[in-house]
Amino acid sequence: MFAITIEKNTKIENIETYFTRLSEAKTLNVEVDLLLPKELKYYYLGLVPALLQFILTWLRYENSGKLLIDIDELNEEAITEL
Repeated sequence: MFAITIEKNTKIENIETYFTRLSEAKTLNVEVDLLLPKELKYYYLGLVPALLQFILTWLRYENSGKLLIDIDELNEEAITEL
């Protein structure tokens, strides 16, 4: 299994790294899970659209695996907040 973790403190400079890791996974032809944070620490101009572009690219990958969301506690409030 191959997983790409989007960190809470992700900056626009990190997006290319995620695309590179996805490209490596395509070369290996492995299933790729994606772990997203519940919230982002920074909201730089262009960061959210760049992350959405990456997520949509991951979705189109034929071996996209599970979309995981990093939540601390699994309770009704956390689920409602999402």
